[in-house]
Amino acid sequence: MKLPLLLTSLADSAAHYPKAIALLTDTTAWNYGQFWSRISQYETALATLHLPTNVAIAVTADKTVETLALMLALGKRGHTPLAVSPGLGDTVKPTMFSSAGVFCELSAESNSDGPSIAVKVPAAIQEAIPSAYADATCPLMLTTSGSTGIPKVVELSAEGVNAFFGWGAEYFQVRRDSRVLSYAPLNFDLSLLEIWTPLMQGATVILADTARATQSDYLRRLVHQQRPDLIQAVPMFYNLLCPAGEHYVQVMDRVRHVVFTGDTTPQALRERVAAAFPQATFHNIYGCTETNDSFVYSADAQAIVRHERLPLGGPITGVAYRIVTEDGSELAGPGEGELHTSTPFLAHGYTDPSLTAKAFYPEQDGYHTYYRTGDRVARDEHGQLNLLGRKDFIVKVRGVRTNLQDIEQALAKMPIVKNAVVIPVNDEIAGVILHAVVEPSSGHSLDGMAMRIYCAQHLPQTSVPRRFHFHENPLPTTSTGKPDRKSLAQFIQPQGSESV
Repeated sequence: MKLPLLLTSLADSAAHYPKAIALLTDTTAWNYGQFWSRISQYETALATLHLPTNVAIAVTADKTVETLALMLALGKRGHTPLAVSPGLGDTVKPTMFSSAGVFCELSAESNSDGPSIAVKVPAAIQEAIPSAYADATCPLMLTTSGSTGIPKVVELSAEGVNAFFGWGAEYFQVRRDSRVLSYAPLNFDLSLLEIWTPLMQGATVILADTARATQSDYLRRLVHQQRPDLIQAVPMFYNLLCPAGEHYVQVMDRVRHVVFTGDTTPQALRERVAAAFPQATFHNIYGCTETNDSFVYSADAQAIVRHERLPLGGPITGVAYRIVTEDGSELAGPGEGELHTSTPFLAHGYTDPSLTAKAFYPEQDGYHTYYRTGDRVARDEHGQLNLLGRKDFIVKVRGVRTNLQDIEQALAKMPIVKNAVVIPVNDEIAGVILHAVVEPSSGHSLDGMAMRIYCAQHLPQTSVPRRFHFHENPLPTTSTGKPDRKSLAQFIQPQGSESV
């Protein structure tokens, strides 16, 4: 990563604390001396490629020590790495790489002779790659989820990343003796707290094996044996670590900080997690790739389970926000609207200027630049904020505003439902018809009548899906683990599903 402060810190750790453990995998412990040596070896290997000066380089983001070393070596040589998901389709890459000015894609490899680099140049941009990217202030580029099309490439800023490192280290007390679990994919913005912040502080990063990231036994053993004191993860991780229906709770009392992020964490799940980590402080963090973390709610094990739905908490120091109503005016008191945020960690924008202009805007006084999050929030009379859901997931059914995610969360509370996604379908007569695609829990079959009755008891009439579709396999997801709503929209066509 092209960030002098981070590189200087790593060099200092290698010089003064060479035996301190930097990275732990399932098979190897890398100390700071070894890791810095590996970075230097990749820097030497990069020199043989004769890359143009200051170009953006895509890196296949396999979460390995080798990939981390390659990304840092690229930064030492003045290049901006773009971390891309290993599962990103080759049909998407040419368009995305072209918009980001990517020269080529590299992947890190290792053999008995030392590190090696595999090079791939997308054919579609071979003729236009002299030096398409030259922003010296962007240390790293990440992509958005891409759930609605080609992923957008986000240009992080050096001042924003450095500010985030400082906040994360202070808020979560990341020190040289800290141990931080890294569960999220390397191309997620969560890696800024899970990997790069602890490396900046000379702490130890525990890399969860991506191939076994959905195995409950592996994750429990990993946490029990490696004893991290900071865990940040999406609800799926905690469901695997603390599955429902188990009478025995494995208490893991070393963990000091448990961070919920990425999605709504149900109350029942929080109860199980609180029982597993009774001594921890719990944090609900809200943020996105473009702004990084913006709000945080922190509480002890007892308080974290009291809320049926966790509040957003308070804005992080330096964060400004506004709630904008449908008519474009700023909400002054209680009410609902779209959340716009300005953070000290704000990205430059997207590599596509037209997309940046749609999502980012400067305040009239020039002090802040705001990002339109696309999330709807509600503010109560006490000033407390609660997340209602994505603006994209708000539809009108028979003239009534309906939140698709509220319906999905209601369905998820049924014992027979493992996962559910609600898809709105335009209809010439009815306007919008709601279809629910349901993956049943193990040992259960779809009971459409029971689901209708349940929904009618827990939701407004306009929120009860018209059709329920049985999906016998796990629901498809995007490369970032979010529901693939485009695939599901195709699935609910009359020829594609069994429905009731």
